[in-house]
Amino acid sequence: MKWAPRTMGTLLLSATAGIACGMDSDVSDDPYDELEPSADDMELDDAPRAACGFPVGTHPALQCSNATWTPQDKTFKITDNVTFGGNNNIEGFCWNIPPAIKTLVIQGGKTLTGCLRMQTPMTIKGSTTNRSATIFGTDTTQWAVSRGIPDTEKWKYSGISVRWDAPAGAYKVKNLTIENARTYGVTAYNQRLVGDNIHILHTRGDNDDKSNSDGFGGGPNSVLRNSRVDVMDDSVKLYKNNMLVKNVTIVHRGNGAPFQLGWGNAGTTTATIDNVLVLDQENEFNLGLFSASNGSYTRNVVIKGLAAKYTTSPADKVWNGSWQSLPLFFMKSGGAQLNLTAGTSPNVDIKAPIGKRGPGSVSASGLCGSNGIKKSYKCGQAVTGCGW
Repeated sequence: MKWAPRTMGTLLLSATAGIACGMDSDVSDDPYDELEPSADDMELDDAPRAACGFPVGTHPALQCSNATWTPQDKTFKITDNVTFGGNNNIEGFCWNIPPAIKTLVIQGGKTLTGCLRMQTPMTIKGSTTNRSATIFGTDTTQWAVSRGIPDTEKWKYSGISVRWDAPAGAYKVKNLTIENARTYGVTAYNQRLVGDNIHILHTRGDNDDKSNSDGFGGGPNSVLRNSRVDVMDDSVKLYKNNMLVKNVTIVHRGNGAPFQLGWGNAGTTTATIDNVLVLDQENEFNLGLFSASNGSYTRNVVIKGLAAKYTTSPADKVWNGSWQSLPLFFMKSGGAQLNLTAGTSPNVDIKAPIGKRGPGSVSASGLCGSNGIKKSYKCGQAVTGCGW
C-alpha cells in the first residue's frame, strides 16, 4: 500500500495545545460552550427522566426499554443496542455523562453507536470480560476533516474522552471494544486514565490515513494494560509523565507510530513499557516504532519487555520525502530526545532495516548490552503482549 505523507492531525494532543493544558489559546476557555442542549433536546430529555427516574442529562436515546438506573450505587446500565444519532449529527451523537453516574455498564453483546464524554471520575465498562460490549463510531473515512472540525476540537469526538478540565480522580475504561471512533479511541489530557482489557479497533480499510484514528492517550500516571490497539494512526501517545503500557499488543499500520513521542513543545517525561508486542502488518509506513513528529521535549522510557520485528529483506520502508528504509527510531524533530534504558532482567526483541532516521537524538546505552544506536536489540525471554 502506498501511503501519502502523514497529515498533522495529531497536533492537538501536544503539550502546547491550549485546550490540552489549560493554557491561553484562540479557542474558548470552555470547549463545551457550544455543547449546551437546545430547547428541543431538553424537551426530549424529559421523557426518559420522568418515566425511569434517570439522572438529569441522560441522553434522549436512552429509555426504560434499553437502560436501567440504580441510584443506590450510582450505576447506569445500557441493556440493548442503542444509537445516539446519525452520521451527520455532530453533537447529539455524543453523551456528556451526568456527574451523578459513577459507573456506566454496557451489556455484553450490545453496541452503543455514539461517543461518551466523562465529566467527573467514573468507570465505563462492558459487563463481560470478552469485550463483546462495543462502542461504535462511523464507517465514514475522514469524518472530522470532511466536516471541518478543527484540530483543537477533534478530541471531543473520540470513542471515549475525559473533558479536558474535569477534576482529578479515577477515570477507568475496561472490558470494551472501541471500533471506528469518529476520531481518537480513548483520550484524556490532564487526568489519570486507566484502560484495562480494551480493544481499540479500526476496520475502515487501508485508505483511511486522514481520520485521526489514534488509539490511547492519557494524562500523567495513565495506564494501558491487558489490551490490543489496532488503528491507522498513532497507537499510544507517550506525552505525559509516568505512563505505563503493560501486557499490550499493538498492530502497526501505515499511518502512525506504535509509540508517538510528541507533536509540540513539552518538558521531560518518563514512561515504562512492559511486555508489549508490536505486530508488523505492512511494508510501507509513515512512522517508525518510536517516532518524534514535531516539537522539543525529552522522553525517558524504561523498557521491561518489548518485541517488534520489522521485515529487513526486502526492507520495510518509511516515507521521508521518498521511500527509505524503515528505522526503529524516526526522530523527525530535531528538538526531540529519546532516552531508552533497560528495566531489571529486560525482555527485548526489536529490529528494523536501520536503527535511526531524522535529526532528533536517541540514547539506548545499556539496552541489551549495547553501547549505541543499533538496528536490532535482543535479550531475555519472549514477549507475549496481551495474549489475544
